[in-house]
Amino acid sequence: IAALQDLYTKYPALVLQLEKTAVSSKNMLASASGLSADDLNKALSRLTKCLFIQYQGYDIVPTERFRIGFSKINQETTISRVGEQ
Repeated sequence: IAALQDLYTKYPALVLQLEKTAVSSKNMLASASGLSADDLNKALSRLTKCLFIQYQGYDIVPTERFRIGFSKINQETTISRVGEQ
């Protein structure tokens, strides 16, 4: 849960998009999150290492582990605006 909480704090739009959909593509996640290709690759790599997503061809599918973890994270976290530290 700590890893998913950290990802939610750093990439909230990405995590929320994964939570809303059963299947996503990399292009759809890039558009929805507004992340650069490099940042998106880092986030997806971390999600994969933590077993929160699986790849099925070009599709990215959130796992049951992601769904259970998402229901337990603190979604009231204050998220900084773009450009703020």
